[in-house]
Amino acid sequence: MSKSAARVAAMIALLVIACTTVSPAPSMAQTNCTYTLGYWKNHPSAWPASCLPMNLGLVSYSETDLLAILNQPVDGNGAVALAQQMIAADLNICSGASPTAIASCLQQAQTIFDAYGARKVQPVGNGPYCTSSTCLTGPATQCLDDFNNGLSGPGHCAIATRTTSSTWGQVKTIYR
Repeated sequence: MSKSAARVAAMIALLVIACTTVSPAPSMAQTNCTYTLGYWKNHPSAWPASCLPMNLGLVSYSETDLLAILNQPVDGNGAVALAQQMIAADLNICSGASPTAIASCLQQAQTIFDAYGARKVQPVGNGPYCTSSTCLTGPATQCLDDFNNGLSGPGHCAIATRTTSSTWGQVKTIYR
């Protein structure tokens, strides 16, 4: 093989390696572990059907409602922050995560939402705007956030990866 042919072969090999991508491939087969609020917000197709509709306090929320709440900027609203973490915790529990470590936090959050009565959390309804200190949501929100991030409870789920390789034909089309 000539030097130029060897160089071309080496470049092809490098291009094939460079065009191999690794991307997250969630494995919902895992149980007794947690995913973050951001994961659930961006993967509604992974939500267990058994978890819907979901109750926060005395109010039932559809998947559309829950996504609206998850996408609502907190902007200092303790009720929205608590609702977001509660939604993620409920989805984790429905997916098999043990709630033992957060039982008191869940009860505290439900008590707070029960106090809202039939008012839905913003932006879905006209629920209260309050800071974490005026609503007293701070401790429950932090407890649920720790759970959802794997800092307490069963721990965070491992995210598997999948590798996709490109053929030489696919690589050539990129540079044409």
